[in-house]
Amino acid sequence: MIAQPAAAAAELVIFPEIPTLLTLIVAFVILIFPLNAAIFQPLFRVMDERDAKISGATEEAKQLVAKAEELTAEYREGIRQAREEAEGARKEQLEAARSEHGSITGAARAESEDEVGRARTEIEASLSEARTTLETASRDLAKVAAERILGRSLS
Repeated sequence: MIAQPAAAAAELVIFPEIPTLLTLIVAFVILIFPLNAAIFQPLFRVMDERDAKISGATEEAKQLVAKAEELTAEYREGIRQAREEAEGARKEQLEAARSEHGSITGAARAESEDEVGRARTEIEASLSEARTTLETASRDLAKVAAERILGRSLS
């Protein structure tokens, strides 16, 4: 186990000498258990924990993406329903306004027709009265004119 000085060898040695090889094997067997307990097992445990954290984070990210997609779908559905409700309310208000416009227009038309009818009746009554008055006045005027032309009273 003592380090030997480095020296260039004249020939390549592939297998070390037997005592050196036995010393290396014994050192390997003696050191494998403490190194396993001190280095390899903690290292493998840390790597396993890291893999578990990565897979847990990946699974959590997948769940968050699924939840976000679900919330987005709910949001879009809510918007669609709100638009449908707004369109329905708009149509109802439009129909109500049209109906009210029709009833107001119909009432105004009926009232104007009644007013026109009353005005015609009044005009016809005034016309009839004017005719009667004109007829009486024209007879009186004709009588006066005839009396003047004839120079005498016609009664």
